[in-house]
Amino acid sequence: MIPFASLESLAAGTLLSVFGEVAIVRPQVTSGYGPATADADRPAIIIRGLLMTNADTVRLMESRRGGAAHAAGLTTDMPRFWVPASQVGPGRIPTDGDRLELPNRCRTFSIVAVLRGLNGDLTLNLAMTEPA
Repeated sequence: MIPFASLESLAAGTLLSVFGEVAIVRPQVTSGYGPATADADRPAIIIRGLLMTNADTVRLMESRRGGAAHAAGLTTDMPRFWVPASQVGPGRIPTDGDRLELPNRCRTFSIVAVLRGLNGDLTLNLAMTEPA
């Protein structure tokens, strides 16, 4: 058991009740190079979690004549959706390639990776998808 598990559970519940939002996970399947289609063997699930975006700045060094180095910045943004352990259960775990819809934001993402935390929570790494 993780130390302070009850405190962590309380904090997660508070965060979820204040900042959480509803998401719909629509399972997808791909075959070859074709577009992803709905997976008829797995039902869509409704979960509640937190959308997080981390702006990571990557510094690129450029060398010019005369030996002076100039830095250029490039900002990347990998959105993530955190799902607490209370929302995870049998048949409720998304997989890579599934679609995550946020109805309140009118946004759709593709799940790139599913990372499981020590206490059973999930972090879904997302990629933006074009609106249909």
